[in-house]
Amino acid sequence: MQYLTQTLAKQEDDHKNQDAASANLTQKDDIFYFGVSDGAGGYGVFSGDWAQTLIDKLPAEPMQNVEAIDAWINTWCSDFIDAAEARAKSLSYLYSKFHKEGSAATLVAAWVDKAENKIHILSYGDSFYALQLGDDWYFPQQRSNMLDYQQNPYLLNWNQEQTPTAGFSYQVKPLVVGEKVQLLACTDAVGQFALSLYQKEKAPQRLEQLLALELRHNSRLRRIVADENQTWANFWATLPNHLQTPQHFADWINTLYAAELLDIDDCTAALLYF
Repeated sequence: MQYLTQTLAKQEDDHKNQDAASANLTQKDDIFYFGVSDGAGGYGVFSGDWAQTLIDKLPAEPMQNVEAIDAWINTWCSDFIDAAEARAKSLSYLYSKFHKEGSAATLVAAWVDKAENKIHILSYGDSFYALQLGDDWYFPQQRSNMLDYQQNPYLLNWNQEQTPTAGFSYQVKPLVVGEKVQLLACTDAVGQFALSLYQKEKAPQRLEQLLALELRHNSRLRRIVADENQTWANFWATLPNHLQTPQHFADWINTLYAAELLDIDDCTAALLYF
């Protein structure tokens, strides 16, 4: 089993990367797990720190519904709130915003249960995953095409009494010995690019339908469709190399920026394959 992850902050003055990803796989009782989170930079306070905390606090057992997510957050969020309040008290407007809006982030998390030969994946919000098992591909239910990215994402937030189910996706799949397994978990900019490449090859009619609509992503979609070098197969063939080092990842993302094929945002990707 191989695991690679990289992140790159968007290049803006005084910008702090709001994304977070686990640095390596953690093993407990034959369960390997990792996650990716995207802090909502335009909403809430300390959302980047919240994203990192979601990743740092990931449980060793899969969370199969929003009730499990809420129970998990409730076990440790008071410590996060206390620390954040202490930081915000020096600025009254920040303290007020913190309590009004909370801290918000997306989440993709995966658990590989080697004992039961299963993989569990949850997503919440607009962070994305693509799972290959043999010849089949699986994606989060709430992000099945580019039209979904015109909607504001649901976000995990400590100040919600109950997490809405609408932003949640969960799948558990059997792992077949000898079958190819690849899992990409990423934040939304990379996710939109990957999903576009998949539909370019696997669902071109659906992509043409989307291009006929007034999507804010249309010009970028048209460039992706027109670029013969950008294919689903090439994306997967080159992805491990792009994730080898921070410089490899930065070079790849900046090349996509220069060609206007990628939305400018913090970019994070984690790849598991075996």
